[in-house]
Formats: sequence, structure tokens, C-alpha cells
Amino acid sequence: MAADVVEILLRHCVEALGLRRGERCLDLGSGRGRMARELARAGARVVAADANAEALGVVGLEAKGTPHGAHAGGDPAPSWPASVARVAARAADLPFAARSFRTVACSYAFHHIHDLDSAFGEVGRVLAPGGRLAIIDGVAFGGDKVLSFLHRAFDIRDGGTHVRYVTLPRWRALMQLARLHLVRVEARSVTHDLELWSRRANQPEPPLDAIRAHFEAAAPVVRSALRMVPAAGLPVKFTTIEAVLIGVR
Repeated sequence: MAADVVEILLRHCVEALGLRRGERCLDLGSGRGRMARELARAGARVVAADANAEALGVVGLEAKGTPHGAHAGGDPAPSWPASVARVAARAADLPFAARSFRTVACSYAFHHIHDLDSAFGEVGRVLAPGGRLAIIDGVAFGGDKVLSFLHRAFDIRDGGTHVRYVTLPRWRALMQLARLHLVRVEARSVTHDLELWSRRANQPEPPLDAIRAHFEAAAPVVRSALRMVPAAGLPVKFTTIEAVLIGVR
């Protein structure tokens, strides 16, 4: 996905939340903090949580749930806003008190989490009454062949961490599990530049040759569903469906 499209989706999601200045927000599956930065820019006090401590820059914390950065008594890494605390934690076992966040946001992380039921149960536990969950993620479409192709593409790119694509009915059921009402769904077709998408990997050196070979071997039904350009040979562009979903307690 091109960088400008990522930023547009993030900003659109944050604008839809209507955050209050000083509101306490959890960025779940924060990675290197793109969503956390947008929340902080909107005036929120943000906790960035991710199971990958290295991505957060908190390798070496002595115990799960220890915050790192300005809120832990030290200077944050240069790329992290001072209003963002970083916590190494698993989505299915969050080290936060019940009802401690007004907002939870998750950008392109739920598709890497194996136990979604437990993760959404934890989201429901840490959200305060009237709280909101905002998700940006892909939506399953196109049938089994298309989903199998995309799953393999993500798996090659991200080093085997991709778990699933989620359908809209499943997103609704997960919101209900967290005791939330799905009040907003905005799904859109997003066109990706294959080379840029390939380099947005969860590993330092994505296997570009393997990714190109996978796309070049795509079956006609897959090429059609993903609107691959060109229609034969190695594509340079393809299209998926991405969604912004907001649930309210």
C-alpha cells in the first residue's frame, strides 16, 4: 500500500473518533507507531502496545507491562512523541486495568493475531463505559482462491506472521464479543503498487523475488478479482478492500 494511502486511512480513522484532548488511548498492535503518532497528534495520551518489543524499541524491559519512554522516567526514542508510552504486551493478555481507556485503536494488526476472541475480550475489558474501538484492516472478499492467494502473499512478505482475512460478518461478531455496537463501516477499494507493498514487510529484508514469483503465477480468477495490472505476466498494481470500522460501548 502506498504511504500516502496509509496516512489517509489513519487520519480519516482518527478524525472519525472525535478525540478529546488528553483522552487516554490504547494503540493495540502498534508496531512502529504510525497510529500512535496520529492519536498523539490529535491530542490524546497514548499507550502503544505490541507483542514485538523490538518494533517498539523496548527490548530489555524486565517485566511485561513495564512502560517505556516519557511515562517511564526516561527520554523516548527520537521517533516517538513524548506523549506516547510504550508497553510490550500480548493482545490476548493486556496488562492494563479494567475500564482504563476511552479509546482503543488497532491498525493492520488483528490479522496477525491468532486468538481473536481473547483479544477482543481484552479490548472489551479495558474499555471504559462509552468507549470506542477503531479498526483499520483488510476485509475478506473474492472467494477461497483469492483469499488463499492473498494469505500466501502476506505470509511470504511478512515472514509467516499473517493469520487470516476477516469477513465483515466476523468483524461484527467480534465487536459484539467486546460488548460494542458496530456504528461505522467504511470499506473501500485500495490499489497497491506491488513494489511499495512488498517493502512494507514485518521483516528487515522481504523476499522480493519470491513475492514477484507468487504474483506472476496468479491464476486468471485471482488476477481478475485483484484487478492486477497488467493482466498477464508480472503485475505492477493490485487492488484489495480495506475498511475503517468503529464500535461504541
